[in-house]
Amino acid sequence: MFFLLNQPYLYLIFQILADLFSILVYNLNYNILNYIILTIMIFILVIYASILKIKKIYKKIKLPHENIVFFIVISFNILEYVICGIPLFQKDIIYAYYGLPLIHHISVSSWLLVFSSKKSYKFFSFLNPILIQNRDVLLLTIFSFFMKKVYERGIKKYQIIFLGGIAIILFGILGNVRSGTALMDTKLPYSSHFRNMNQIFQWVIVYLTSSFFNFNFNLINNTQNILYVSNINVFPEVNYFYNLFGLIGVFIFYNLILIILYFIRLNLKENNFLFCIYIFFQYQSIMTLFSKKFFNTHSFFILILALVYIFLLNIKNQGRSEIQ
Repeated sequence: MFFLLNQPYLYLIFQILADLFSILVYNLNYNILNYIILTIMIFILVIYASILKIKKIYKKIKLPHENIVFFIVISFNILEYVICGIPLFQKDIIYAYYGLPLIHHISVSSWLLVFSSKKSYKFFSFLNPILIQNRDVLLLTIFSFFMKKVYERGIKKYQIIFLGGIAIILFGILGNVRSGTALMDTKLPYSSHFRNMNQIFQWVIVYLTSSFFNFNFNLINNTQNILYVSNINVFPEVNYFYNLFGLIGVFIFYNLILIILYFIRLNLKENNFLFCIYIFFQYQSIMTLFSKKFFNTHSFFILILALVYIFLLNIKNQGRSEIQ
């Protein structure tokens, strides 16, 4: 199980499951194009799984220069609290417009502090996304904390099954409590198999598959970005590549992500900071299932940061080798 978590193609497994379940759960007149795209995803997964033989890594991941990182992150966050307010206490703040240009990229990097050795810094990494009401950064922080433990200690099959089961049950219960009958009130073409499921599992499957449902619906009708119902308004990021380049865009999208992940993975070695960056891109790649996550301005900012760091690291290593 650790083997799966340790690979750069982990996100593709989520994409395949989401697309496969969307075909099984909804009654649509699927055409050959839907199955071709699913086949392309499986093909790319098989190819990369066969050529990327990466050994397990168990190590202590610690954020380098954590005091400097904390000072920079908290300083920019305090600046935004003062100028823009704190969304948790000011309900009139719309998150889409919250934050200062450029500075916000650093403010929302508070997730890095989850890799700190200091409890107070870790506490702020979880507190900040709550204060600014940013669910995405909170999920990223939780994911980073989990993956840090995985890389340091490994994880067994029964632990994955247990934690996954708990997460699914809690997610479904929260869906019932928060939204009541909204699931069945949403007029999606659910299959009889879906309607016979326990509602707890229905919530999980709808969240997992709704983006690919919209994608497949548009493929069938030869349209772009049309919603079947207005409140199910998410598309997987591959949708935008397909709209631009057709089937070749599907190849470009998945290969680009895998190449970037693998490039960072190759440069990890014993470098703690790049481990943090690698975990960030693992999260972003998985979240492409729901929206534009990998190819957006914040991911680009983090990628440039990683490339600069790798460049400076290589110069430093060359200098050492010349001295020796």
